[in-house]
Amino acid sequence: MKFLMERAKLSKACLGTEQQEPKDGKGVVAWPVLPTGITFGLVVWITLFLLVTELWYRSHEIPNPRYLTVHWPAWAMNLTELPVSDGARRILLCDTVKCASWKDAAGLSWMTYFITWNSGRTSTQSARIHRPENCLQGSGAILQAELEPTEIILGDSRVQFRSYRFEREGLPLFVYYTVWEEGNRDINNVGASQDWSGFSRLQRVWFGQRNLGQQSIEVILAGTQDEAVARTALQTKLPSFVRINP
Repeated sequence: MKFLMERAKLSKACLGTEQQEPKDGKGVVAWPVLPTGITFGLVVWITLFLLVTELWYRSHEIPNPRYLTVHWPAWAMNLTELPVSDGARRILLCDTVKCASWKDAAGLSWMTYFITWNSGRTSTQSARIHRPENCLQGSGAILQAELEPTEIILGDSRVQFRSYRFEREGLPLFVYYTVWEEGNRDINNVGASQDWSGFSRLQRVWFGQRNLGQQSIEVILAGTQDEAVARTALQTKLPSFVRINP
């Protein structure tokens, strides 16, 4: 036993971890105290860092951000608003969601989702979890290919929709999807990319973007084998029920 105790003392001495035990036997170890000047400097530096960060983001805020509104089209035939369960809302972590299906005069079947995430710390991440390649494949559709983006003119803005071809039960589904950020500064040439990669996150810091509200539109078209037909229908008809405000 004496040998083990000597070994333990030797190990502590070698590692520099042996502490002088106080005479009162309470075993209290005193932590080193930083000099007053260093402590004051750290407090000032942290305060200035937080202040400059807050001023940077606030200086880039948009007072009246632009946003999307969706009103189901008057030309829709057999329009049916589809309920979204509370369980689905919890999974989406969204604030509002609306969904409807209808047919147009050409016989195409439409299903449209419009989802909103209010401004907050998790809004951007939550909006990008709900993507066609995740949700549709989870419902049994098979992704065949991601197609060339589709450009839609909404007012004075050109909005890019990611485009996909899925297949369900042997029938093609053409899916168009976009995320609109609060103010949608991403439509400008100086905007940050929407892929939410590490580089795009650094871009958003540089442009002063944080916790932006998000909106997504997903349109599923069925009833044609020709993607060009679906794309043309989307480009001509979507502006009749989607608006940019103000």
